[in-house]
Amino acid sequence: MNVSSNAVKLGFERGWIDFKRFVSSPGDIIPILLIAALSLGFLWYQRDYQVNGISLALVTLPSIIGMIVAFSGFSTISSLLTSEQEDGTLLRAKTIPQGIKGYFISRLVFVALTTSIMLIGMLPALFFVDGVSIDFSQGVELAGVLILGFIATVTWGAIVGSLVKSAKDASALMFPTFLIIGISGIFYPITALWGWVQAVAQIFPVYWLGLGARSIILPGQAAANEIAKSWRTPEMLAILAIWAIVGLAVAPKVLSRMTRRATGSKMTVDSEHAKQYQPHQ
Repeated sequence: MNVSSNAVKLGFERGWIDFKRFVSSPGDIIPILLIAALSLGFLWYQRDYQVNGISLALVTLPSIIGMIVAFSGFSTISSLLTSEQEDGTLLRAKTIPQGIKGYFISRLVFVALTTSIMLIGMLPALFFVDGVSIDFSQGVELAGVLILGFIATVTWGAIVGSLVKSAKDASALMFPTFLIIGISGIFYPITALWGWVQAVAQIFPVYWLGLGARSIILPGQAAANEIAKSWRTPEMLAILAIWAIVGLAVAPKVLSRMTRRATGSKMTVDSEHAKQYQPHQ
């Protein structure tokens, strides 16, 4: 086995080990389950309301699924990369042949698995949301859209996580992330927003990921609530693919730049800087 393939193997193994540690830690898994519980509660509240003859909960369900994939893909990996620059994890990986490649693969595997846990947590919605009906082919289509959307967001999360200099800076990204989600038609039809807001929302992959999920889960007449009263499937696939391809092309270069600046002295400075923002015990 050559060095490169061994790095891939070790990356998958490390990602799986970190995931098992994650799910066995109450402090880590409880927030994930809480997000799922809140989402289910939101859908339960909406179950008796309708939009143009369609259950409001059914309209919201695919949007929440898209939001989970987009937010988890972008936010989780950006936070991981930023914090692990500071705690020395990145520096240790740098000392191993193909270590950075294995490290990045492990982070992708870890984020993909934690995202899957959040999606599995949404399964109870199938029992109380009226109108959910997905056959095998639709399930495959939905999985394909979610995977494409995950790649489109996780690569850009890695880019952002490589560019920001501290965990404090990364936390400041939460507000614009929630703002983009808020204008992307997740919790209410995007057509209810101003035209210029609709235009801005369509720049980012969150809207298209939600649209793709809705096009598969919702009945055809629900397209009346969308821009141009259409699912615009070709545009959805093309824009998600562009985000994914550009992200895959740019992310390795930015990560390479990040690893070149990872040194022991910088790690010490970053660690001391981070301590200044921790509350005193």
